[in-house]
Amino acid sequence: MQIITLLPLQYLSPLTEVVAESPFLVYKVANNGERQYAVAPINLVNYTKLTVMFIGRANFKWNNDMNPGIALYDKKLNLEQNDQNNQIYGILLSWDGKLWVRTPTKIWYAISSIPRFAEGIYTVRFSKSQEGKVKIDSVSINGEQPNIINFTSEMSWDDVGYTGIRTDYQGTEIYALGLYAQLE
Repeated sequence: MQIITLLPLQYLSPLTEVVAESPFLVYKVANNGERQYAVAPINLVNYTKLTVMFIGRANFKWNNDMNPGIALYDKKLNLEQNDQNNQIYGILLSWDGKLWVRTPTKIWYAISSIPRFAEGIYTVRFSKSQEGKVKIDSVSINGEQPNIINFTSEMSWDDVGYTGIRTDYQGTEIYALGLYAQLE
């Protein structure tokens, strides 16, 4: 087992900025920004399980257009563009309560409902399926009983290249105390 501290996130999309407001790192989306992110590289090739844990709070408008949350992107993510303009695989567990996926030929589309999150500890468990794809096992908030998702995506486990926070639209503020990845 390996635990990785992901903060501060290494790569920010063009319109995401970070400021320190002790004890938080605050990730904000600049004016006219949309579909933005803050990520760190990750290599899952020698592992079969990934747990991503976010500690902090999210300030954003609760509507269908605002979808910040925990994201996985494949290795082809172009760090010079927002995630809408990339032809990539992606998985987003948005804090407004939806599981989103995307493929190189299809932009983000909602798969199912998941628990909403605003503040505390948000934990997502992923695993490698028998077919070698990314499987979303569960979501847990503040240590409560996990909400079982059990969804296998089209994304190849070995092609995952980045994990972190999808900051999404202008006006979103993510107050991060901690972001960790546990690999098994």
